[in-house]
Amino acid sequence: MSRAATDSRRRSRADATARETRRARLVSFSVRTQDGWGTGLACAEDSDEPFAITGKVLDARVGDTLELRGSRVLHPKYGEQFKVESCVPMRPESVDGVVAWLSATLPNVGEVRAADLLDHFGSPAALWAAIETKPESLAAVRGITPDTAMRIQSVYLRERDSRAHKIALFAWGLTNNQIQRCLDQWETLEVVVSEVRANPYALARHVEGFGFKRADEVARAQGMAHNDPRRVAAGIAHVLEQATYNGHCFMWGGGLQREASEEVLNVTRNEAAEGIIRALREGTIVRHGKRYYTAAMGAFEHSAAIALASLTHGERVAYSDRNSYDEHDDDFIEETW
Repeated sequence: MSRAATDSRRRSRADATARETRRARLVSFSVRTQDGWGTGLACAEDSDEPFAITGKVLDARVGDTLELRGSRVLHPKYGEQFKVESCVPMRPESVDGVVAWLSATLPNVGEVRAADLLDHFGSPAALWAAIETKPESLAAVRGITPDTAMRIQSVYLRERDSRAHKIALFAWGLTNNQIQRCLDQWETLEVVVSEVRANPYALARHVEGFGFKRADEVARAQGMAHNDPRRVAAGIAHVLEQATYNGHCFMWGGGLQREASEEVLNVTRNEAAEGIIRALREGTIVRHGKRYYTAAMGAFEHSAAIALASLTHGERVAYSDRNSYDEHDDDFIEETW
């Protein structure tokens, strides 16, 4: 094969996998697996030709206008498909999209009544403005009572807030799969955004599939400083976790401080020391004497010590050792390092 032909094939493969963003209306979608992956059809707002999609669309419904981010792939059996990596419900602006969204989303609004609302206000923009700021004006349309108008606004605002939450999470670099795992932990998008904004390293502690490095990427996307106390404390726990994976039960304080500051976090020794204190207070690590453990390994160590002491003395005895930071220990830093 000639070099030109080879280059052409490489460019074709690169083009096929290049990420792009499409705004489209969801025409159909069938969930194929328990975790929400599925296949369906979507139609661009300026076209009547549907295209095939695969992936997860979270809680999007048929008729929703979506901002799909992903890449085109060529399936050997089903042909060209758009592989969805992230999906954000958007407010539709086309007539068909507005009617579909209204009838699928709002209470007591079918396609006929949705068309009547659009006709009454004259344009999608005017209708959205009325729902947001003057919901009582919706009652001018036949069949829309004042109570229904207020319910319509409530649902619309909830959908708008959900869209804003998803946009924030995508801006921080989370994918559909990761957002779903966050929802498994925190249940609502509002809580997910609140938890991740407060401390992105909570992802590593509570959400399956996240470690320190992935949470660190989210923190950087938020603009967090490299020496932020939340980052340093999470990095301390990460260093101990890596030591455990490498076969060590604990680390001495000086080694933990040095590795965290110089090899992982790029912070000063004093900042690493403060991070150790914060991690102890948060309970992500524990201290027995001058030895530092992950919380899990510390619990195992404590249980083993009790069992050994009981065997030695022939009866169950209490095991006493320092396993947390004592705020009254004024020489903590000097003693540890």
